[in-house]
Amino acid sequence: GGGGGGGGKGASKGSGKSAYSSNAAGMDRRIRELCTGNMPCRPDDFDKRVRSTLSSIERHRGPDGGRGAFEMLQEWIPKKQRDDVSSWPKYLTVLLQRWEKDVYGEHEVPR
Repeated sequence: GGGGGGGGKGASKGSGKSAYSSNAAGMDRRIRELCTGNMPCRPDDFDKRVRSTLSSIERHRGPDGGRGAFEMLQEWIPKKQRDDVSSWPKYLTVLLQRWEKDVYGEHEVPR
């Protein structure tokens, strides 16, 4: 008999169209799109800290900042092989922080 099991962290069903989740859902979609094809990154590389950095950029710089951040990632991520980077979440966070500093010329946002 049955037994199903499975599930897993964050598994959810449904269309996810609530306004509340639109920002997170949009970010998930962009991350999945970014990590396709020959990209060495994986969606799980975008941990809480990376997502928090992306959210902060979008909050402070608006939608253009968010788009710019993903464009920069699209350009820089393929320059590395998967094995070249010991911690992808850390690497992605540093890339985003440096990019924001270079583009907007401000000090790092205090944590």
